[in-house]
Amino acid sequence: MTLREALDRADSLHPGSVPEAERIAWLDSIDRTVCAEITGGEFGGYTVDSPADTELLVPPPYDELYLHVLEARSAYVGGEIDRYNNATALLQNLWEAYARSYIRSHRPTRRELNYLGGDRI
Repeated sequence: MTLREALDRADSLHPGSVPEAERIAWLDSIDRTVCAEITGGEFGGYTVDSPADTELLVPPPYDELYLHVLEARSAYVGGEIDRYNNATALLQNLWEAYARSYIRSHRPTRRELNYLGGDRI
């Protein structure tokens, strides 16, 4: 999913009055968390100047989590607690599924493991 697709799909599902710059900052925040907690590596971030066709980090079928992030944060800002709780539950389910999938498919091989002495086997 691209930056523009996430913003447009979220708008079509739940139109709101949150400025685009704020919603881009929310997407930036979730992908920084993806890097910190799941994938590791570097992340340059998103700003209002980022190209609209910038690919977000989480691939399908887990990329729907971006829509739930935008919905949850918009609902929170709007004081819609039930909607916030529902979106957060959906987000949590996709987050956990993505984390499990990523860890399963990126396990180090035995040869890549470092032991206490720092030697690779």
